[in-house]
Amino acid sequence: MRGKLQNNEMTQLTQEGSATDRPPVVGSTPAAATVLVVEDEIVVSFFIRMLFEERGLQVAVASTAAEALQLIESLGSTLGAAIIDIGLPDGSGDRLVAPIRAVLPELPIVIATGFSQSEYDRRFQHDARVRVIGKPFDAPQLWSVLGTLDDQFA
Repeated sequence: MRGKLQNNEMTQLTQEGSATDRPPVVGSTPAAATVLVVEDEIVVSFFIRMLFEERGLQVAVASTAAEALQLIESLGSTLGAAIIDIGLPDGSGDRLVAPIRAVLPELPIVIATGFSQSEYDRRFQHDARVRVIGKPFDAPQLWSVLGTLDDQFA
């Protein structure tokens, strides 16, 4: 997995540093599965991260597809869900679904898009573990979508 995007430079996620120079997981419940948030807009990323942390879940944050691939590789089976933005600086977020499926075929994935939601609904119609949510969305919408994928989020 690492070979596909390793030549892209890693960008800073927040003032805390990049995925390669700080621990990627934050949260207070060590036994909980980690939610991967792939979002380049800091405010949106922070909003999603806070939603999960408020429920005691751990969160790993990436702002690029390259960082996400590194986290998928390093966190592997500890991942419990992924929230992925379509518009990432180094590629389209929907391209992360295939590498995720290669290692985690049942992982619940939410694709967030400000573009045509129906286009992505059609693209992932054969994957029962993927849902598309339009941007902007609020907390109840995100929990509702995740709840259709996994009871732990209902």
